[in-house]
Amino acid sequence: MSGEEMLDLLEYLDEDLIMESAGFGGADRKTRRNMNPKKLVVVLLAAALVLALGVMAVSAAVRHDWDRAILDFMGIRDADTTQLEDGTVLIGESDTCSGRDLLTGEQKEITFIASSSIGDKNAAYIRIDTDYEVPEDFDPETDYFMTEDFDLEVTTNYLQGALDRSSVLESQVENGKLFFLLEISGTKNIDRSKVVLAFENLYYYHDLGMGDKDDAPPKELVFRGSWNLEWKFDYRTVTKKAKMHEKVQVGEAAGYLTTVEITPLGIRIEGRIAFDSWDVPTGKLEAMKIEKITLKDGRAIEITETDSWGTSRGTYGYKFRGYYGVGVLGEPLNPDEVESITTDGKEIKI
Repeated sequence: MSGEEMLDLLEYLDEDLIMESAGFGGADRKTRRNMNPKKLVVVLLAAALVLALGVMAVSAAVRHDWDRAILDFMGIRDADTTQLEDGTVLIGESDTCSGRDLLTGEQKEITFIASSSIGDKNAAYIRIDTDYEVPEDFDPETDYFMTEDFDLEVTTNYLQGALDRSSVLESQVENGKLFFLLEISGTKNIDRSKVVLAFENLYYYHDLGMGDKDDAPPKELVFRGSWNLEWKFDYRTVTKKAKMHEKVQVGEAAGYLTTVEITPLGIRIEGRIAFDSWDVPTGKLEAMKIEKITLKDGRAIEITETDSWGTSRGTYGYKFRGYYGVGVLGEPLNPDEVESITTDGKEIKI
């Protein structure tokens, strides 16, 4: 590793993480300031090297062993995942709750584990494993488990408070154990964000169509408890960002596209509604539709829908933002290979 690469790594790694790895996890900032500067540099370099080797070892272990459930959830099982390698994260955050299994009457503990994630700068797909064994009569075609309450908070050092986002939580069963898949998309700088998940009370939903089981309850509480998971993402991503002032149509309103950000899992756009369109009611501010993405090799990716969309009123008018995720793109992108986007018949070079 060169000196420049080491300095770059030191800038990239979290200071608290470095100090903890160097054996100073309990030291406060006053202690750190009083440490001999030369000794501190040696400690930081040594810790950074250890962490770098650890990160490389983790990457080697998971790079070619993608979680099939996550890939299926993303809808890119058969696509090239090369661009996602740097966004693969092992989390390992867990919480255990004790209580009574209301199906069996047994006293037990259930653990929720945020185990792994695949993500980029604006999206993350997270797997939450549990050690809960589903009943033998569980039918994956009609039955499912879900928590009664689910709360998600995403914050970052760059912006205070919750970020723009949409989320989807889905439950699945693998080898008789319950697990969840969570998608957080459209979020700005999620690769440097703190994520807090809170789950409460586990329910068993039966036979969605009811069929001939008219006496079966649509759902029943099987475990009363709560689980809280919290961690900070800190990984590198491949991003292509373009600033511009392109006139575009935003539903019935005229607007200006100011930012296009392309990551492996999607495209995030930002812009403003033109001054002469302020009189358009907020409820009629439709999405700016990206119709296709053209790659440098001439191939076009057609797009028919938007993942998430939002507008907000600022001092000088409306701002709009939109996100087109891997689910609507159909495949992950190589940001460097994107030539242009087309909206309302207008091609915009990136």
